[in-house]
Amino acid sequence: MTLKQYADSWLENNALSLRPNTIILYRKTLEQHIIPVLGKLILRDIQPAQIKRLYAIKKQEERGDRTIQLIHAVLHTLMKHAVREGILGNNPLDVIERPRTEQAEFQILNEEQCHQFLIAAADSPYEALYYLALTTGMRQGELLGLKWTDLDWNKSALLVQRQLQRVEHEGVALVPPKTKAGRRQIKLGQGILEKLKEHRLKQEQI
Repeated sequence: MTLKQYADSWLENNALSLRPNTIILYRKTLEQHIIPVLGKLILRDIQPAQIKRLYAIKKQEERGDRTIQLIHAVLHTLMKHAVREGILGNNPLDVIERPRTEQAEFQILNEEQCHQFLIAAADSPYEALYYLALTTGMRQGELLGLKWTDLDWNKSALLVQRQLQRVEHEGVALVPPKTKAGRRQIKLGQGILEKLKEHRLKQEQI
């Protein structure tokens, strides 16, 4: 069995257990980067040196560090499943150091910049959303996945239990957090609670 043949079977068998975006990402990574180089090789014959050569080819193509790291992650997951199924005796990725990636430096607004931003957003229909983003640090998908039922007014707390995710060729969908840590409760201050009350009132008047 070649790597391509196993990859096709692996994607088909896991299509229902993985998030749609994850399947799309795996398929793109395999089709664009992995299969053109390793696809015709017999799966059990693939050696660490051949995988390192794949990384070197991607470096020569001036692919970014994150792309190479993604290639490594997809290959490692695929090979791990092959080991579990008894097709491989060991995972050749286990002896290859995970490619490093440079951490991007985030640009964080200071207190004055936050204040100026909120003043500028005062007349926006998304003012309450901006307040939530700045005061809680929630991700965009989490913010867009909120419902009023997630807010406990008595406890001044917000429960994060879903996120809005864009699925390629299918639009958007509400999905659960990827990890248990993603499902969490966030305490809210009086200021943001007042903004949310104002926003709720405006919605009811529409």
